[in-house]
Amino acid sequence: MLRQETLTHLSTLTYRPDAKRQVCILPLGSIYWDDELPQMAKFAAFPEPDRNEILRVFALRLKFWDRQVLSDEDRQFWESIRSVAPNWAIFRRLELSDTDRLEREEIERACAKEFEEFLASADEVSVGEPKNGMQSFSATFKLNKDEAGLPLNESWWKRVSAKLKQFTTRK
Repeated sequence: MLRQETLTHLSTLTYRPDAKRQVCILPLGSIYWDDELPQMAKFAAFPEPDRNEILRVFALRLKFWDRQVLSDEDRQFWESIRSVAPNWAIFRRLELSDTDRLEREEIERACAKEFEEFLASADEVSVGEPKNGMQSFSATFKLNKDEAGLPLNESWWKRVSAKLKQFTTRK
């Protein structure tokens, strides 16, 4: 279960009809609204178990959008979070308009493609077992190779930046 501090913060994320739809490539790979997710700095400050539980709520909402039936365990988890943070905006968007549904489908296809292309440039990739609707992965990029055209004595950060720049500009 989430820590009280985290639940208190989630309770402040109340529904706004004028909230802007956003795209999150990682970790969501889908759409969300800016009144549903804590600001990134705040989210990153939560303990990892709390971040994972929040992401699990988003993963379960995808099941609602797809009209899937939740398992008993997922249903209990969903209801436990909803009972302690009932005003969290995520609980107000369990149905998508036709426009949002089409946008979601397009975004999810694009996110999957981006993610696959990014991982294709990794030197090593491993995928963990799915747990609570979430998939974990690890990717290793060997920065001691001269693929970016930078001298090997260049800082590792410049080599990472060059690799990411190559990825984002090669389309």
